Amino acid sequence: MWGKCLKFQRPQCIFFNINFLFLDLSLRPNNTLSLSYLINSCGLSPETGLSASRKIQFETPERADSVLALLRNYGCTNTHIFKIVSRYPLLLTADPEKTLLPKLEFFLSVGFSGPQLASIVIANPQILKRSLENHVIPSYNILKSVLMVNENIVRALNKSYWLGGQSLENTIAPNIAILKEIGVPMSNLSFLVTCHPTAVSQNTEKFSQNCQDGC
Repeated sequence: MWGKCLKFQRPQCIFFNINFLFLDLSLRPNNTLSLSYLINSCGLSPETGLSASRKIQFETPERADSVLALLRNYGCTNTHIFKIVSRYPLLLTADPEKTLLPKLEFFLSVGFSGPQLASIVIANPQILKRSLENHVIPSYNILKSVLMVNENIVRALNKSYWLGGQSLENTIAPNIAILKEIGVPMSNLSFLVTCHPTAVSQNTEKFSQNCQDGC
């Protein structure tokens, strides 16, 4: 008896969820293609796809196809693409050649490829839409000067949204300079930036005061 009830109840739940999705889409008819694409081409679940489809709209899939093809050419697997699109669906609307390719080429040129490159994009998908000259390269150079090796840079980026968001020239660079002035060894700076990046991302004035109080 209970087995029959359980078998009967499960289809009801599925039927309700599907109707809910189509009811929501009836208010946004232009999102139908976006939702279908997010589910079928990017691997998102219907619920996650519905949420993501509210952020993007496209009438044809050509540009999104080109974005996915470019990511795959640089070593991203289907699992990587699922994570990237889940975090930042707007990436599908970016210009692959003008916007995305220069950043991917830069990361490749400084030694990131395959899983490392995919890891950077997953952690900070917005980085591919930031200015290469004004944001990505200066931020990378700051991290490189402290962390030395790419493995540590990847670890630091996975703990923070540095490259995708705030300017490192205005945040950690002044704080790193303060720590150097008071004699903190480079090995300690590297550990701090790698494992506790938020500690050096504070407001510089507050950070300076905290260092003075601790000395």
